[in-house]
Amino acid sequence: MQQISGRVFVVGFMLLVGCGRSGWGIYTAPDGAFTVLMPGTPKVKEEADGWHLVSSHQGSGRDLFSFLVRYRDFPAPVPQAQFKQLTDSVRDSQDPDDEFRLLNEKAITLDGHPGMEWQFADLRFDHVRTVRACAVGNRLYSVTASAPKHRASDPQVQQFLDSFRISPRPGG
Repeated sequence: MQQISGRVFVVGFMLLVGCGRSGWGIYTAPDGAFTVLMPGTPKVKEEADGWHLVSSHQGSGRDLFSFLVRYRDFPAPVPQAQFKQLTDSVRDSQDPDDEFRLLNEKAITLDGHPGMEWQFADLRFDHVRTVRACAVGNRLYSVTASAPKHRASDPQVQQFLDSFRISPRPGG
């Protein structure tokens, strides 16, 4: 019952806060495993390395905001012993060309699941990128918001990050 009332609160909060923003709406994953509030019509693609990407952007040039959810399924549930290794791989994938500087790293809970959050300075585009990651069952999630440095505390960044919700999956 607590799960249901929490979801009702979240949907109500999204309707009051998020959908008041022009062009924002709730995106639900094709398998129903998660929901998130995103601007516009998100693009969905499967990447060659097994990751699935849901992306939406707002603005342009140096004022571009990017909102991403990436997820990858593994053959079996992710053991807690592997959790740090997997989340570290998400963190390390943010800086393949030394163009990002790690500003902050902390343990969090993401919709009730243990996770990590990192904040990076994007040295190339003068943006701030916030990345959250968690593993639930056999799936690893990465939720990312990137904003111009001068707008890094814009409410839409936190709104997107906080709107991510994991739904129970049958058999998962």
